[in-house]
Amino acid sequence: MPTIYTIIGVGYTTQSGYRRMVAGVNDFGTFFGTSEGNFATFVGKTDGGGWNDTAANSPAISVSSLKIMGMTNNNAASGLIPYVNGTAQNSKNGATKTFTQLCIGGGESGSDQTWRGFIREVIIYNSVLSTTNRQLVENYLKTKWGLTY
Repeated sequence: MPTIYTIIGVGYTTQSGYRRMVAGVNDFGTFFGTSEGNFATFVGKTDGGGWNDTAANSPAISVSSLKIMGMTNNNAASGLIPYVNGTAQNSKNGATKTFTQLCIGGGESGSDQTWRGFIREVIIYNSVLSTTNRQLVENYLKTKWGLTY
């Protein structure tokens, strides 16, 4: 998968802790899921030596009930933007390695950070959707899964 993309998923977690809904499972890849029950996005360094950021997503949004979660990445220094129910969170360094060995609901072999909960749907685009197109997809998912926000 390229470093320029949009990923949107619908689901919720039933357990706290670090959980990966969508992950690139290469050494310190990029993933989104939860950190202690709140939506979280983590971005690995290009050299595989840890994480580019450790800052929590803001605003903190619990994903213990059905939510639309996702991120866009234009491969720029502040180009990765996480979203929950259409609300943008703080941007992160998007100049990262590609998603390789993409995994839905888990992480690298032996990881204890598997998604604990339900994943209704995941949609992946190999481009950054415009705001209008991202909102169209989110509204489609919102209607399809009976969400109100």
